Amino acid sequence: MGQLTNNYDYSIHYKIWHDESDEHAELMINNLKHELSRFLPSSVTGSILDIGCGMGFALMTLKKMGYTDLYGIDIDDEQIAACIRRGLAVEKVTDTIKYLSEHELSYNIIIMLDVLEHIPVDKQILMLRAIHRALFLGGRLIVKVPNANAQLAARWRYIDYTHQSSFTEHSLSFVLSNAGFKNIIIPADGNTLNRPSRRIWKANVRAQWRRYLIHWIWRQAFVEELGEIVTSSIPFTLNMYAQADKI
Repeated sequence: MGQLTNNYDYSIHYKIWHDESDEHAELMINNLKHELSRFLPSSVTGSILDIGCGMGFALMTLKKMGYTDLYGIDIDDEQIAACIRRGLAVEKVTDTIKYLSEHELSYNIIIMLDVLEHIPVDKQILMLRAIHRALFLGGRLIVKVPNANAQLAARWRYIDYTHQSSFTEHSLSFVLSNAGFKNIIIPADGNTLNRPSRRIWKANVRAQWRRYLIHWIWRQAFVEELGEIVTSSIPFTLNMYAQADKI
């Protein structure tokens, strides 16, 4: 990504979370279908680029949803090889900004999931501007990053040695706006939880109450400092999504 070079074994990290089994792929596809569907247009036409495609789970998800004009790029040899074994159209790219500059006005949608945080902070807006140029007018970027508002934000920021940053909804909107994107939407996911049943003597209900109370206390800390109106728009999930349009 950008000017990063892959001179380390990144599989030490990603193999903790992912494998090439069909069972794991199906689990990832189901999760991503739920997450991505709200950001995708109703039409399944148009070209889509997945930046940092990893082992191809997002590409497999889009393919299952009916999209056919799909491409992926990544810096990691092993993950590219995993995609090729799945029959996905991918290639290894060590300089994403250069690649995008060679593909201006080429894509209807670009997705970048768990990638922006790996890019050095001083290169992030440059990367996003290159993405903006690579999109057709009316195109859309879908991005996912670590959420600095989450209860485990510090762990999520540093769980991956190659992470360069984390984001709040404000800082994510800032970099997207400075790259030229409009209609930026960052859903306030996980902002509230439903209050569990009162039958607290059941083990599963006790677990639900514990989760609810921890979340409630965390949210109240934000309300105390920022007020209810500001807090109501803050996402609290571990990861934060955004959609941003080129208009």
